[in-house]
Amino acid sequence: GNFTYHTKIKEPLFTDINFNNIMIVKNSVIKKGGSAATHNKYLRDLKAICNYAKLTKYVFHDFEFNKQWRAKEDITLRVKTITPEVIYQAIENVKRKSHRKSAKLSAYNELEAIGLWLLMFCTRGMYYKDFSRINESIINKDTNTDDYKIWCVDDEMVIVHRRNKTKNRVSSPMYIRIDNYPTKQLFWMIKYSFAVRFWNTTNRNKVGKINDNLSIYSYDADKNAEDEKFHEQVKNSYQKAIRSVLPNQPMSFARKAFKSIANAHTTARVADLLIGHSTDSSQNTLSYNDDNYKPIVEEIYNTHTKVLKEFKADELCQLLQDKLIQLARNGAVPK
Repeated sequence: GNFTYHTKIKEPLFTDINFNNIMIVKNSVIKKGGSAATHNKYLRDLKAICNYAKLTKYVFHDFEFNKQWRAKEDITLRVKTITPEVIYQAIENVKRKSHRKSAKLSAYNELEAIGLWLLMFCTRGMYYKDFSRINESIINKDTNTDDYKIWCVDDEMVIVHRRNKTKNRVSSPMYIRIDNYPTKQLFWMIKYSFAVRFWNTTNRNKVGKINDNLSIYSYDADKNAEDEKFHEQVKNSYQKAIRSVLPNQPMSFARKAFKSIANAHTTARVADLLIGHSTDSSQNTLSYNDDNYKPIVEEIYNTHTKVLKEFKADELCQLLQDKLIQLARNGAVPK
């Protein structure tokens, strides 16, 4: 897990959860591009595990958790908003800094990171780790089910998705429409860029299936320790790239940006449903025999469309595509 990854303790014991090791975790998270909020989330999860272990009498000693173990979060950074123009400028800022191949691949990495930020936004706040589990197998295709009849209202693709953050909980899935443009196009572009960087390496097998519209990666990072480590390394490279071309807007902010715009177009209830945050999330999976649920689905889709339009997602996707084409014309295409 994260504790082992950052501390290098292969088989940690509960006695290893102490001030010194937590400081190692905190420093490692920040050094690798993570935020204070990320560290604090790790800490909350770790505390919950320890409390459960004591409750079930797996351990009997008290733990030292206190405020000093937390990382200080920048409040002004947390509430800072973002506009389409900021993303536009970030794409424009991507430059090949030399004629060396490494400089070209670095430019691909920066465009890929921006593309993922935008894809997270277009998919209503997916987490990065979610994308290692996304492929065409989760498309809602069963035309005989009630949820298909309600959620699949047009020719656009709809996926049935459980967020990585809540996959182990008894929670309702999200039904997310994948528009042909820009969302599906972003999946294609990111996979292309990822393939360019890794096709001629020993990690060629990490590239998603070519004929799968949604498969960026070929693995599920939760099922194999080696894949999880690789996925974490790729994530760190994206975070470093984002800090370079999109300062103060880590990928986690894509979710917040989507929610912020949605709040201006709909009720708090629907805005929560859009990103999977709602005490009323059972609305997502009830048997939709009651026509009263149809207006909710319609409002979710209409708001999703309004948010993408206000953020100029189509235009940003086109600009990103143009930049990738420009870079590809100079070579570095997988053979």
